[in-house]
Amino acid sequence: MAQETFAFSSSALRSLRLQRELLEREDRRRALARESATRRFLPEPPRPPRRPQYCRDPAVHNALYTGDLLRIKSIFKDETTTNLVMETVSEELVWEPEQDHTPLHNACGNGQPRLARLLLWHGADATVPNCAGYTPLDCALHAVDEYRDQRPEETIALLLDHGAGPVHPKMLKFCCRHPPALEVVLNAYDRIPPAESWVGAVPPELWQEHREFYTSAVRMAGQPRRLQHLARCAVRRHLGARCHLAVPKLSLPPALRRYLQLPLQGTLS
Repeated sequence: MAQETFAFSSSALRSLRLQRELLEREDRRRALARESATRRFLPEPPRPPRRPQYCRDPAVHNALYTGDLLRIKSIFKDETTTNLVMETVSEELVWEPEQDHTPLHNACGNGQPRLARLLLWHGADATVPNCAGYTPLDCALHAVDEYRDQRPEETIALLLDHGAGPVHPKMLKFCCRHPPALEVVLNAYDRIPPAESWVGAVPPELWQEHREFYTSAVRMAGQPRRLQHLARCAVRRHLGARCHLAVPKLSLPPALRRYLQLPLQGTLS
């Protein structure tokens, strides 16, 4: 419009055109900056829940059931495969046959500590529940009586070192007839829960055989633990699922590192 009213030279018109383009470019830059700032302070949209992957391959089920470590190593190589949901295809494969489970549930429920360790090493989730709400630790506790000759306390300690727990007091009745397993579980508490939930399930002859341990467990129920134990619980709680990796690397005397890993002592104090 200006060029129709005044006699601008060609150089002046070119200068006006360039100035207008610069102003328009600056307006676009400011608009983009405002949009970016607004987007930065808006809450991120919730991520869709990760859908579980299911497996009904009988070869995989058979490898888990028989504890074929070589075959399992070739199948479960990363976190994705170790957390597959294994749909039931045979009632012999799971501790609760009507429930779907992960390979870790299967290993813990069938008394296979070496398999559980392998799966956890490759990223299996020690806290994930199956469709009935049972965690791998619940499966391990249910299986204590049946597989006590396979040292179920090692599986329980392994799961606790990978972030499992705490154990609900009602579950203590499933491991109370195997003192090592009960000791590991009770030492994961900063204060031992009342003994009413499990004491009645201990046979008299077993109580006689392990009187010192059971007496200490009942005596310490509800009582404050030693400061050393409370410090152990605080460190383990801080490390969470990293306990199995972090504790061996701590700059502590070997005896203290061992103490952090819930060693068996045969009594509670």
